[in-house]
Amino acid sequence: MSNLRKKLLKGALAVTIGTCGYCLTGNIYNLASTTAYIENTGKGYYNRKKDKKFYTELKCETSYLEKILSKELNPSNVTYDIDLYVSEELKRFHDDKDNDKDNDQWTKYVADIFSSLNEYNRAGIGFNLNRVKFIKDYDAVLVANSLYQNFSLNKHKISIYVLAHNRTSVFYSTGLNDAAGFTYPVTNHVFIGLSKNKHRDKVLTLHEVGHVLGLEHEEFVSTFKRMILDPFCVFYKDSFMVPSIDFCNRLTLTKEEINELKSLHED
Repeated sequence: MSNLRKKLLKGALAVTIGTCGYCLTGNIYNLASTTAYIENTGKGYYNRKKDKKFYTELKCETSYLEKILSKELNPSNVTYDIDLYVSEELKRFHDDKDNDKDNDQWTKYVADIFSSLNEYNRAGIGFNLNRVKFIKDYDAVLVANSLYQNFSLNKHKISIYVLAHNRTSVFYSTGLNDAAGFTYPVTNHVFIGLSKNKHRDKVLTLHEVGHVLGLEHEEFVSTFKRMILDPFCVFYKDSFMVPSIDFCNRLTLTKEEINELKSLHED
């Protein structure tokens, strides 16, 4: 083999090893830095303005959502700031693009869902909307998969990612294929997949935010007993912290949960 050919082979090998090394070690840094970029700048990492009219509408409607939701949420003795990241797919999911009168239905829907958080006022806990930004679903995937590297926590700040439906890539990417939502209490991050069932989506939102505030699932045994004794939910008085969102969930806190929240937030 000639010296030139040997040098070429060595060069190709070095490039291959370097590329693999970058992929293996660089991805950890890239995921964490991408999360910081998305959350610090409020800009979706993968937003590309292919449809000028769509994004012009989306920008205006996102500002409108921030305005109306700021008025809907009530502060209290203990107040959490919320950074809300909404997927642009929500607009496509809820609006009729061929009907100009139905171009902003998603904003009203989301505002109605999140106004239900005022139930926590009964425990002396309130919320203040810090900002609303639109992103793509895949931005939420990047954030969800990098949180295990990011242990910074602002005690009274919650980042909520609102996606268009529960069968999104963010849930598959984290191994929670059947989840409608999930929470990282360590970093106060919440991921919610909205459907078109308003009651279900309110229960889901209250449930996931409840985890950030310190509430846990109700014991499965007691829930199962009530399912047997009251299959039609006539007397069922449970709260939204039941593990499943598909059975008789109410939109109210129990007295036990109110007391638990008060004790957790005494300081």
